[in-house]
Amino acid sequence: MLFKRYTAGLTLLLATAPLMALEVETLSQTQRSWEGSQFNYPGGSPEVTIQRIRLVGGEKTAWHCHPVPVFGYMLQGRLQVQTESGQQHVFKPGDAVVEVMNGWHQGVALDGPVEIVVFYAGEVNRKNTVLRSSGKSCG
Repeated sequence: MLFKRYTAGLTLLLATAPLMALEVETLSQTQRSWEGSQFNYPGGSPEVTIQRIRLVGGEKTAWHCHPVPVFGYMLQGRLQVQTESGQQHVFKPGDAVVEVMNGWHQGVALDGPVEIVVFYAGEVNRKNTVLRSSGKSCG
């Protein structure tokens, strides 16, 4: 009987104890990528891929596109991304990135190394990234 009263009291204590401090900061909430285009989620069986990408200073990515929504978080460095039409944006540490979808673009690491964590909202058996040099269309 003593045990039952103790656990009931402990449950009450835990239920009424103040919550620990929790800080939530929205880094991005949007329906469009950084260059203004809308993104949409693919059909099929969903598959999330998370990658850490590192570039050395001055390194460029190949011209590429993403047929799936891509989101990132800049950890280090400055990354300049340019679209085929010439639009560009520079991302810095702490920036949330909503990447261009279905459009050719290229990134370059400015002023030293870049590190970014990237989240692909893809689908099973579909590439998250298509290289322009592959000759395939994006989308």
